[in-house]
Amino acid sequence: MQTSIPNNSIKDNQLSKSMPVQNTKYRADIDGLRAISILAVFFYHLFPDTFKGGFIGVDIFFVISGFLISKIIFSQLEVEKFSFISFYIRRIKRIFPALIFVLLPSLFYGFFVLFPDEFSLLGKHVASASVFLSNLTLHREAGYFDFASEQKPFLHLWSLAVEEQFYVFWPFFLWSLYKISNRKFFQQYYKTNNNLLKFIKQNFILISIFLVTIFSYALNLYLVTKRPGLSFYFTGSRLWEMSCGSLIAYIMFKGKLKINFPNKANATLHVLNTIFIASIPISFLFLSYENPYFTQLLLFPLLGALLLLYSHEKTLISAYIHKLFSIRSLVFIGLISYPMYLFHWPFISFIKIINPIRLTLEVKLSIFSSVLFISFLVYQYIEKPIRASASKRTPLFLFLSFIFLGAIGYLVNIETLKPYLSYKIPESEKITLAFNEWDYPTKDMRELSFQDETFWKLGSKSENNVVLFFGDSNMEQYAPRLSTIFNSNKHIKKTAVFATWGGLCPIPNVGRTQKELQFVKSVIEYAKKSEVKVIVITAMWMGYLSGTASSHLYLKNGGLDKPENLQKALKDFENMLLELSELGKKVYIITGIPYGDDYGPKHFFHRNFTADWKMSLKHASKTSWDSQNSITKKYLINVAKNSWAVILDSEDTLCNRDTCKTYLGDDFPIYKDVGHLRPSYVKKHIKFLDFLFKE
Repeated sequence: MQTSIPNNSIKDNQLSKSMPVQNTKYRADIDGLRAISILAVFFYHLFPDTFKGGFIGVDIFFVISGFLISKIIFSQLEVEKFSFISFYIRRIKRIFPALIFVLLPSLFYGFFVLFPDEFSLLGKHVASASVFLSNLTLHREAGYFDFASEQKPFLHLWSLAVEEQFYVFWPFFLWSLYKISNRKFFQQYYKTNNNLLKFIKQNFILISIFLVTIFSYALNLYLVTKRPGLSFYFTGSRLWEMSCGSLIAYIMFKGKLKINFPNKANATLHVLNTIFIASIPISFLFLSYENPYFTQLLLFPLLGALLLLYSHEKTLISAYIHKLFSIRSLVFIGLISYPMYLFHWPFISFIKIINPIRLTLEVKLSIFSSVLFISFLVYQYIEKPIRASASKRTPLFLFLSFIFLGAIGYLVNIETLKPYLSYKIPESEKITLAFNEWDYPTKDMRELSFQDETFWKLGSKSENNVVLFFGDSNMEQYAPRLSTIFNSNKHIKKTAVFATWGGLCPIPNVGRTQKELQFVKSVIEYAKKSEVKVIVITAMWMGYLSGTASSHLYLKNGGLDKPENLQKALKDFENMLLELSELGKKVYIITGIPYGDDYGPKHFFHRNFTADWKMSLKHASKTSWDSQNSITKKYLINVAKNSWAVILDSEDTLCNRDTCKTYLGDDFPIYKDVGHLRPSYVKKHIKFLDFLFKE
């Protein structure tokens, strides 16, 4: 989200003297709507449990953007004074100053306080922001080993990218509609007696925008069920929100839909409109993205925003609502809403990166007041003077500065420019190399398709003697060792098949999505095949069986955090293993590796907000791990006992009586992060699976 619309004031909405403007009178209520939207987003990030639907403020900003930009474009197209060059110069002067001012200081600060992988990611996001492709970059990053959202200071720029992509496409679209509607061959339909053709001609632009809106909304509904991540980031599935604003702008510009309703109907409309507008703050508080009808319910607050924009014509709603949205304090926040949006998330993100604990109320209030103050300064002393500048060099300077900033981001991303830590503690690079180390699928693996699912296999092509490895990324971490085994002995006649999925709980009827449930079913069917002789199962068990896994649902009856669901899942797990054992399969369960904050190589470092870096190597406490994992391990032992499965204890390799190893020698981390072993360690030291492939 961003408010990259010419500021909604008389001065900022004023076009060139050579470009007559219609319907550009200042409306304070729109700034009030902006204020409510940015506050909703800000409070959602600060108080997510209270403002469950605050992120909807982004959707409302999309509506406002489509409305105001289209209104200006229509006013210029109508008098044939629209200029693409002038349009994009105004965009540069409006968008670039504050954006540069948030990207550059963030990159500078990140140099001092971020790890190499974090700094590289920051550079990547600066580079993608410089070409307004943040939404596509973030969509491609949505993998299991991706950084958590709070570790991405520019996560919020996806919405800015969506709007800028809209600004590239939409002016050409509207310009084309005007050109088509004014062509001579189109004029002949005025003379026809066909009422339908007359209606299409007279409302061609309105109908075209409406069809685009319907198509985009239908695409959104489709992607929400098929590819929810893409539906969130894709401009095509967001276009309908902006085109709705454009639709209202055209209706108001042309004076359409001025309907005189009977008094009773008019009173009913007043009530309905008030309800829709009231749904805006209600949605901010209660409309969760997890709601199965979210896409449909989203229409209520967006329709409320559209009615507020349209009702300025005084045809559908009372003037008191406009006065409510025109309160001076709201208007002030609306004016600085763009820099507020740009700055609020980097503030929160950097704090959580450096000190990943729950933010206290005092810290949250400090963040809010700091962002408010900085946003005012940026608006007053950077945005306004630059937008008022008549110099032709200003847009060029901004554009070149933005390209230069993107180039710096690219050099940071490819690690040509390294962070302060690499210079402060040169020996740290031996540790930080582990951060990005991962090898799955290995280069030796080949795809195996089964029931529309993709597995990976190693070894013999005959697949007459298969060892099946089933689980999540904790199973994937063992693949490099198996590749080493097969490469060192080309005569092994067995095949290793990996059926894995990051974050997958390998228990029937348990999953975060329907796709995961189906994947588990497919793996079980494959495991029953006669050529599968051995089945090995593992996962980050404590993450699923500790009684806290609310996101992993048992069927549709809630998460595994409910004791009754957890017990049912354990019984299903036991029955699955028992069935496989009765089919003559040999079944093994690998206990999960010790994991937690004490195990990841970043734990070897201490940093603070002033970049005072220190490094010290340390192992983790075995006693601490046992106290955390005891209940989960007991569950696994009981399941194995009742299903004739065999337990393989990974702790025997990684731990002794007192400690669990986190490094070898004096500079070789065992783990890549808090919950996964690094491949270079696994290849040489994890040997407890070797016996499965001995002839």
